[in-house]
Amino acid sequence: MLANEAQVYDSLPRYLKKTWSGYHYMEEAEYDGSGTNPLPAVVSQCYGYYVLADPKDQEIFSSLLLVEECGEPIQTTKLEACDRELIFSFAVRLQHAGFVQGSIAQ
Repeated sequence: MLANEAQVYDSLPRYLKKTWSGYHYMEEAEYDGSGTNPLPAVVSQCYGYYVLADPKDQEIFSSLLLVEECGEPIQTTKLEACDRELIFSFAVRLQHAGFVQGSIAQ
């Protein structure tokens, strides 16, 4: 499972992993606000997938997927309309890039 997640991170386009300056307009994101959103990274930065060279060591150690720390969990009850719009834009940007998140909930 970890190896699959590492492959997904590796296959994501750079523009989903980096924060860019500026804004973009998304018609799909007009429901709660203006449809204009900043361009932060959609996914955290992945610094590598590390596996053990010697299979004997797997009894003691495991593989490691090293990703960027991205802050605190989102408190959905405290979100403003513009925050909801921004979060929705992440899902839309992933979908436009050909990736389906698979567990989006309200």
